[in-house]
Amino acid sequence: MNCGKPCDRASLNCEQCRQQLYEGEQELERELRLFVGKQYPFYKRKWEREQTRKLKWSWNGWAAFFNVLWLGYRGMYRTALLFLFMVVIMNAVSYYIGWNYGLPIINTMPAALLLVFVACIGLGLFANQLYYQHAIRRIYKLKAKGIANEAAETYLLQTAGGTRKVGIALLLAAGVVLSSISHRLFPTDLDIVNTVRNGSLYNYPLYSIGESFEQYFHQPSWQYYRAPDGLELVEFHGFKAGTERTKIVIQFLVDYQLGEIEPYSLEINGVVQEEAAFYELMDSVYSVQNPFELDDDLDKGSEKNAL
Repeated sequence: MNCGKPCDRASLNCEQCRQQLYEGEQELERELRLFVGKQYPFYKRKWEREQTRKLKWSWNGWAAFFNVLWLGYRGMYRTALLFLFMVVIMNAVSYYIGWNYGLPIINTMPAALLLVFVACIGLGLFANQLYYQHAIRRIYKLKAKGIANEAAETYLLQTAGGTRKVGIALLLAAGVVLSSISHRLFPTDLDIVNTVRNGSLYNYPLYSIGESFEQYFHQPSWQYYRAPDGLELVEFHGFKAGTERTKIVIQFLVDYQLGEIEPYSLEINGVVQEEAAFYELMDSVYSVQNPFELDDDLDKGSEKNAL
């Protein structure tokens, strides 16, 4: 697997190309074939091509496209987890510096998505060499045990390498868990806005804020702000139907970790209103009737019905 120049069998590296050697090329090739499995001819061609390049790269489209899943499929769990943790760290950095804008539908921060894209390209270029180094390390560890039985050594090489479908499932589960933790600890603006939209006010616990507001007001929209003191605010904009076009702006103070929502301010046509005006507006929005005051026609003739 080196440049083809003769090498001292006692040497660990080729003096010409610095390629790592191990007990002769033929022995190493046999062990690599056992370790890799059916796809060994594919990887052998890639590794031979890499020897002609200083950076030792060759393209692997499967690794670029499936990234973490490919790493799990080939048993490189540490690298896969490092990949996932890098995304979480990028989300944390984006959140704390205020760049926690979530892209629509996928709800992923742009910085994290850019990191994933760059990492996928890098993995596509260097995945084959990464896999080669992984295979060499595992083979060295097995050989260091000094297994005398050749059949046992062959079995251990095959089980240590090959492919792992269970690895895909494990990495998928790890990805879901880490994504949930990331969104919980380092929410995007969409996460925080949806906390308000899906939440309810204390006086109207049976109705979601989002559904009620978006049905009552015209041209509803939501915006997220982080105040200089670290407070997180969600601002609702809409227009109230009536004889005149009335612009409504309502701010909610959000504690995302505790899931608490508190009305913060109300503006009507740019004028800040008192608390009483807010509750009066909410009564109009929700139009809630006390169920105990509903006429169920079961008490006709009673004093209540007469009144």
